[in-house]
Amino acid sequence: MPGIPSELPGPFVPVFDRDHDVLVVGSGLIGFAAVRALFASGQTVAWLNPGGEILWEITRALEHGIGERSFHPEWSGWLDQNLSSRAELRENWLEGCIAEAAAAKEILSWQGRVSVLLNAMPVAVEVQDGKLSSLSVATKAGVRRIAGRRWLDATENGVLWALTKPETPAGRAALKYDTLVFQSLDWESRHSEISAFCQEDPSLAFVPAARRSERRFRLLRAEGDNEDLKAKVPDWVRNFQAAVPGGKFLLSHFSSVPYPVYQNTGNDHGLSNFPPAQNLLVASPVWTNSGATSLADRFRIGIRAADAVLSLPGRGAKTASTDPVFPGPQIEISSEIVVAGSGTAGAVAALAAAHRGRSTVTLDLAPFAGGIGAGGGISAYFHGLSGGLQDEIDSVTAELSTLFGGIVSPDTWHHEARKVALARLFRNAGVRFHGETLLCQVETDGEGRIRALLAASEGTLTRYSAKAFIDSTGDGDLCALAGTPFSQGRPGDSRTLAYSQAAYFLKEVGGTFSIGILNFDAGWVDATDPEDWTRARLEGLAYHLHDDWPVEDKPFLLAPLLGVRQSRHIATDVRLELADLIESTRFGDAIGEASAIVDNHSVDFEFESDEVLFYLWVCRGFSTPLRTELPYGMLLPSGLKNLWVACRAAGISFDASYCVRMQRDMQRLGEAAGIAASLSVEEQCESRQIDLQR
Repeated sequence: MPGIPSELPGPFVPVFDRDHDVLVVGSGLIGFAAVRALFASGQTVAWLNPGGEILWEITRALEHGIGERSFHPEWSGWLDQNLSSRAELRENWLEGCIAEAAAAKEILSWQGRVSVLLNAMPVAVEVQDGKLSSLSVATKAGVRRIAGRRWLDATENGVLWALTKPETPAGRAALKYDTLVFQSLDWESRHSEISAFCQEDPSLAFVPAARRSERRFRLLRAEGDNEDLKAKVPDWVRNFQAAVPGGKFLLSHFSSVPYPVYQNTGNDHGLSNFPPAQNLLVASPVWTNSGATSLADRFRIGIRAADAVLSLPGRGAKTASTDPVFPGPQIEISSEIVVAGSGTAGAVAALAAAHRGRSTVTLDLAPFAGGIGAGGGISAYFHGLSGGLQDEIDSVTAELSTLFGGIVSPDTWHHEARKVALARLFRNAGVRFHGETLLCQVETDGEGRIRALLAASEGTLTRYSAKAFIDSTGDGDLCALAGTPFSQGRPGDSRTLAYSQAAYFLKEVGGTFSIGILNFDAGWVDATDPEDWTRARLEGLAYHLHDDWPVEDKPFLLAPLLGVRQSRHIATDVRLELADLIESTRFGDAIGEASAIVDNHSVDFEFESDEVLFYLWVCRGFSTPLRTELPYGMLLPSGLKNLWVACRAAGISFDASYCVRMQRDMQRLGEAAGIAASLSVEEQCESRQIDLQR
């Protein structure tokens, strides 16, 4: 397995049970450079990343300019070892997805002294005698406490520092750039037209890339412009196509967050007026006094921070408490319906509720809606039945896929087109989307009703209150936090379905490009365990590091979301069984139908149920399409009155989930849940009392 040393370093110790020499908070090159330097110096380190990507500047913001290599020998050495040796550098540009895979492989080799935790949102700190002693972080498993002797804030905006000093002012401003990436073989032949197009807009820069077929358009955001790039992309692409008519250009991807550039101003921007805890070093770009324009600058900041943090006084005796500090919410948001999770089912649930006139908020850990079909690398349908609200979504997605290019099959779509389509439909319907937000706690009234959920984002805790809630987290996180029973894994050995870490690559046909998807089973993961999820994500990324990628198969983007197929199965009023699919069961409370094959992704049958074993081995039913109605009761979590579960965690047995987990199935569950929640609000009744005919 890539990145795993031949000799494993003894028994696994959870990150929450360790007392680390240094705790680094913040993803990106600053955190990465600091942690690798601390590891080299013999420190035990915990590295907490608020998101699921380790080098966000390269993968989310799509910055690819390496900067001055001589700034620090460590930066030059890392580039030479991981990218130059694989021909992934050209002039001043790097191949971003290969850099991400190389970083993941290196991180895996640190195990034993470095604990990495992705999707961990800081929410509160504990300070003793002027020194930071512990941090409470929101994770998919709830709020947990982690301890350290010295601390390094490598977040972009000084999140950790702000938690210790709530009166902290805003840091220095940055220039912000969005990036659109195109692929073509026509760059040289259409050079004059492209140059004329760029000259009309002084905020636009046209830059080359490491991949010879690739060019990037870098857009400077106007000051105060916080509009999502997804709202601007379609018009921008149309303007470009009009300026270069007949050109064969494919929009392969665009940045999901802007890239900030900070100039060297030579002062500390107010840091001395609000000193942090004695054992906390702030290396956030908004507070550092050096420039941060290129990737080299950020790497250098991290290296210097690693040296400086070791000179700080360490925390004294570790506090005996292990309970996390959980502050009150800083923000209150009220809505009629809250949808936790904006993926395949959640996005449709939110739209269905909003279309019925209900005020609707949906939140997701990703910065975009759409889940596996938008960011997980599975931008295609596999079985399932069309119809309903998903037809409208597919229609808008198809229109944008044609505009962006690169799609040749009617059952596939452009991954960025799905993001843009849902963003547009959300705006039109009035759905409020809160991205990069992690659900971490649920409030109930003790009588089966949920009052509110709490979610963390950028060091801020928000309380979302509503009359009705929908759990579309995929893993049933909302239900589990509310105390609903669940099962997990196949009966024989508790193993869930394999996960995937997909990638996108280019296929050249007839002088133009189309987008292909590289998808394979990467292993197994307990997606409800934040540490195991982190391990799986890093291993999945590292699989894509090769010394001999064929040019036609080399990915241009690694999917930002892990392809989790299965985790919890929530206890509900009705549970769909494999026998229901084989027998085409009909239900009196049917909300739709599902149809698929038994797609079990297994490498053995030793621990499968007798039913699966008989059906696959004796009946040879591997490719036989099965069909069943879907009962409304599978959406109703046991013991809860104003919550619906609409995702792969719904009332589906482990065996039945081999069939009923496809994207069309999940979209159907989402639409039904959105309508049902709306009816519950309209009729002021519980989930089991709504008029099913309506």
